[in-house]
Amino acid sequence: MSKHQSEELDNVLAQYVWQGKPRVIPGPSGMNNTTVMIEDDQDKRVVRIYNNHADRSKLQFEHTMLAELKQTRLAIATPQPIANKQHSIITQLQNGKLAAAFVYIDGERPSAENMQSMVSLADAAAQLSKAFAQLQIEEAPAYTPYYELESNYPPFDNNALQVLLEDAQLAKQKDELLLIQAERVELEQLKPQLQALPHQWIHGDLNCSNSLAIRQSIVAVLDFEFVTWDLRAMELAVLLSEMIKPTTEQLEPRLEAMLQAFIATVPLQKEELTLLPALIKLRSVDVAMHFIERFKQGLDSPEVLCGIIAHAAYVITCMNQLKLVTQ
Repeated sequence: MSKHQSEELDNVLAQYVWQGKPRVIPGPSGMNNTTVMIEDDQDKRVVRIYNNHADRSKLQFEHTMLAELKQTRLAIATPQPIANKQHSIITQLQNGKLAAAFVYIDGERPSAENMQSMVSLADAAAQLSKAFAQLQIEEAPAYTPYYELESNYPPFDNNALQVLLEDAQLAKQKDELLLIQAERVELEQLKPQLQALPHQWIHGDLNCSNSLAIRQSIVAVLDFEFVTWDLRAMELAVLLSEMIKPTTEQLEPRLEAMLQAFIATVPLQKEELTLLPALIKLRSVDVAMHFIERFKQGLDSPEVLCGIIAHAAYVITCMNQLKLVTQ
């Protein structure tokens, strides 16, 4: 943790009540936000400092969704915010950033290499999807659907591409960037068909880093920052997209097993299944666009963006070759 991050964390910790001196528990932090586990003399908590935005309405919506989910019969644990000294579940730092503290949930991040864990995660995604379908929330979501690429991100035209290629490291990935650019064009043209698919609330960022497992069974889903009203099938597409990596062995059987685990609880329509490969590619293109914007804002290094671009291009290539049994 850098000196700057340490100062931010100290600012957050000072705004909560602790039993004894709070201590940092080493662990993964995540890519978008700073997530830190803290323990005192009584219990453990999780503190999140939001780096993507400083919009209270977005964080308030996330907490509203968590409160609504708590009223359902969802067997999987979800984050529970803790109030600070001002009796607010939203904490503002001196530098304007927002933060929140949550009840600690026991468990470990599942391994994408473990088939049983991934099938369990697909089942958990379906259970969450079923719970989301029950919610009647009038408040507008903070984020728009994945398929709104044109309004969610600036154009990724040749001018935008040339700006990226000015970086020596990114220039080495020109072919991959061209593939992502071409795929974005195709997905934008597919928008009318996607709009016609069933919509509901979705988590929108479900993957191994946003879940916890005990003995290969998923016990919790975390990080509801990107929850929104979107395509029902997008929840599954996001999850499957994260599984597609060069190191994944027996990829097709893994994807098929996860697909079957999901639709056993949430049966998808024929049209949803037919367009699932496109939705998987949509997730990867969206992530690439998201991190391109972060790079332009100086939030990430070229190395980080290079990794994102490589993964997105790999997913697109795989989905153009694989034949999922979606009929």
